[in-house]
Amino acid sequence: MAMQAASLEVLEKANLPAPQARAIVQAIEIEITSAQNVLATKQDITLVRQDLKQEVTLLRQDMAEQRHELNMKIEGVHGELKEGLAAVRGELKEGLAVVRGELREGLTGLRGELKEALASSRGEMKEALAGICGDLRSEIQASAKELTRSLYTSLLTTLTAQAAILLGAAYFFVTHLKP
Repeated sequence: MAMQAASLEVLEKANLPAPQARAIVQAIEIEITSAQNVLATKQDITLVRQDLKQEVTLLRQDMAEQRHELNMKIEGVHGELKEGLAAVRGELKEGLAVVRGELREGLTGLRGELKEALASSRGEMKEALAGICGDLRSEIQASAKELTRSLYTSLLTTLTAQAAILLGAAYFFVTHLKP
């Protein structure tokens, strides 16, 4: 209120009526009061700074805890992934072993089938060749018989012709050479 009395005196010395002077002082006090609520003092700033430091410290602690929890979760997931990968590797190895075994069995069966097919083909080829050889022998023998017959016929014809020539020459000599 000391300010109010001093303010009233200043306004009254300025020749303002007392009711107007009081209204002006009240308006000024209201403005100052509302300004004090809006404006921060050094003490307010210090309190806010301390609160902010506490909040930052709590936030850092919370972040450290969350980071630790996250690292733990990551380690857990990493472990689970390792276990999962190891299980998948094991399953793949087992699957590959089964496939290898099946392939070996299949190849063994295929080899057997190929051997049987080759043996069968060899037998068929031997039979076919034997048939062809028999046919060739028959044809060669028939050709040889025909050739022999033709040869004997040619020889006989040649001998007959020679005999005829000799007989003709002898006849010539006998008939033309009479003593």
